[in-house]
Amino acid sequence: MDPDYLKELAETISIGSRCKLSSGARGEICFVGKVPDIGNGYYVGIRLDEPLGKSTGTVKGVKYF
Repeated sequence: MDPDYLKELAETISIGSRCKLSSGARGEICFVGKVPDIGNGYYVGIRLDEPLGKSTGTVKGVKYF
């Protein structure tokens, strides 16, 4: 996979912006960037308004948000 996969899209996303997921959940964008421990490309971290999902903003012991 391209190490810069989705870079152009990631550059249009701002930390602090509000978003709505396809599931209907809403939240705030807290991270945009690379997460080397899970693969190439760019990732977006979202702090959801409701306690849904499994993530805490941490990947393999590194806190991203």
